[in-house]
Amino acid sequence: MEKQISFFIVLLCFLFFSQCKQKIEHNAEAYYANIDINDESEMLIENIQFDSIVVENISSSFVGYIRVFADTIYFVDHQLSRIFPIDIFGNVNNFRLGSGRGPNEYPGGIIYDYVNINENKHFIIGVSHDFYKYDKNWEIINQQPVDWQIRYKEEELLYGYEPDMHELYGFVYHTGRDRGRVLGDYVYYEVNSYHPEFNMFASRDYYRKGRVIAKLNHNTGMLKRVLGIRSLAYEDYEYIGHFSFCSYDVNSQNKEFFLGFQSDSLIYVCNDDFVPIRAFGIAGRDMNTTYTEYSGRDLYSDDLKNVWMNDIENCGYYDGIEYIAERDVLFRSYTRGKHAEYDGLQIYHKEKLVADIDVPKYLRINGPSNFKVKGYIEPYFISNIHLDFENNRGVIYKFKLDL
Repeated sequence: MEKQISFFIVLLCFLFFSQCKQKIEHNAEAYYANIDINDESEMLIENIQFDSIVVENISSSFVGYIRVFADTIYFVDHQLSRIFPIDIFGNVNNFRLGSGRGPNEYPGGIIYDYVNINENKHFIIGVSHDFYKYDKNWEIINQQPVDWQIRYKEEELLYGYEPDMHELYGFVYHTGRDRGRVLGDYVYYEVNSYHPEFNMFASRDYYRKGRVIAKLNHNTGMLKRVLGIRSLAYEDYEYIGHFSFCSYDVNSQNKEFFLGFQSDSLIYVCNDDFVPIRAFGIAGRDMNTTYTEYSGRDLYSDDLKNVWMNDIENCGYYDGIEYIAERDVLFRSYTRGKHAEYDGLQIYHKEKLVADIDVPKYLRINGPSNFKVKGYIEPYFISNIHLDFENNRGVIYKFKLDL
């Protein structure tokens, strides 16, 4: 009898919590309205001494981005589909992959993103919603289209859709701007929608309910869910779709994510469903945040292109989050705008601001490509690559922190 009573108690608890979970409102106000915010600061670092890793004399187009895994820096030449391993001293090994259909080559065109997953396997996303997995010796072991779990036809979505429908979204193809983040069997990528009625320039619901992250199983290629919602900072503007993108990183030990938005001074700590738990952060220095508000149905108009390019050049915005678990340090990059000689880099230790320093402006190609921290090889923090096309070389910065 006691066992039966215990069973029914457990069952009732399960039903109760299931119902509670189902009642969660998936909108910005419910997500962000009542979370605790930490705005503490204690400036412990005034400046940083940068050392340079110069990458030159290699068979590269020098159009690409940096990834850091274990003790190796990888320069991804996404034009030539080549990946160059580099050590901390700047020694470059023979490139991996290259365009082609052989077992050690890459057939997908541009390498949109490259991440390292369990057992030192290499996972690559192409620009056609396709993925490729290589073993530790760079031999291909799987390639297939991403399975978006499509349930509805395009014409069905024109007038009847819900914000959690996978069909509304696609990956944000800002090549190299930020990388997918891995937690367990899943890799998480930023998404947006170009639905004619549900997009960044035409819909208030897009900001209040639209999802920002896709949860993709890297073993099967199946997209499980679309997660997260933009913050309430977007209620301060009519439409600033060109600054509606996010940056994020993962704290694997706590199964938490750090999530930030281009126009929002806060950094949100989220659970693994990208629901915010708390927030911290202080606005960057000397940022021009006079953004141009723009709305319209034509997402490919010259007017929109001009607004976008003008604001990216002249305005300040947050663009890059990197969490280094070994040191419990989080870096957030931001631009100040055309008026400023330098951009900014904030350093948070245990979610408290300890530095806000000047960093060099980068040449921007194929979208934003500002100074960012990309990883850690003890005792150095590693930046992304500063491209020098005139001299066919790139410069990666490395630096130490006493914290």
